[in-house]
Amino acid sequence: MKELLNSLKSPYPFYYSFQRSVNVAIVSGVFVFLFLQIFQPFGTYNFHHPNKTFILFGYGVVTLIVMTIWFIVLPFLFRHQFEEDRWTVGKQIGLLIGMVVTLGSLCYFYQIIVLDYSFLWQNWLHFIWLSLSIGFFPIVLITASDYYLKMKRFALALTPVNVKSTANHKDEIFVLVDKNQRDKVAFNLSELLFIRSEENYINVFLRKGKIDFEKHLLRLTLKEAESVLRSANVMRCHRCYLVNIENCSSIKGNSQGYRLIFEGIESEVPVARGKSNEIREKVFDRKF
Repeated sequence: MKELLNSLKSPYPFYYSFQRSVNVAIVSGVFVFLFLQIFQPFGTYNFHHPNKTFILFGYGVVTLIVMTIWFIVLPFLFRHQFEEDRWTVGKQIGLLIGMVVTLGSLCYFYQIIVLDYSFLWQNWLHFIWLSLSIGFFPIVLITASDYYLKMKRFALALTPVNVKSTANHKDEIFVLVDKNQRDKVAFNLSELLFIRSEENYINVFLRKGKIDFEKHLLRLTLKEAESVLRSANVMRCHRCYLVNIENCSSIKGNSQGYRLIFEGIESEVPVARGKSNEIREKVFDRKF
């Protein structure tokens, strides 16, 4: 039981993309309609009505609405709770089960409205039970399989980084100037660890000594900083981070992706999944 609870607390990637969510909602609605229309399951075959096709199409619309609520509206309204750093296997399973229960409930209410049936608690609970009995095991299986595959791809023990050096840049001095022209920071490339975007500002992390570091806050965008740092080993690994991979001490990962470790700094730098291959090609001389 303890191992199961620990598994549910394991990090899990949360894929939020408005366009992707819209596409998934539309495809799901169309799939439900076609599935009901073609295979006629759950007593649909024995259901006779002059507007049968239109009624079945309505179940597809209900599916579209439910998917929109759970995968677009809720993540937008409760962004803090849906942040990937907070997302776990348990939350993913809970999200999908909540979606299935909502779908079963709304399908039942759709049925009693369209067909003018009376509301009965036992029928409502039957719809919910039917939805859970169909959806629970696929949800757990798909989530577990997806978690395993991503763990297999990203989960690494702390591994020494073998960076391809670009010594010709090491002595180059870079200067980042605040938009207000009041503050600036000058540094050697060998000092730069990473730069983190913080709304309208950036935080520049510089190595001072073997494990000591200092931070410089500037009113500047990450894109503007990136345009100044035209170096082969300074790259954007995430929408909020620029990193000097030569100073990365190790890398680890979980199902959400890679994390870059910089000696002496507690916080880890996330790597966007779309940048994973680039990180592996640029940082390591060997493949995993």
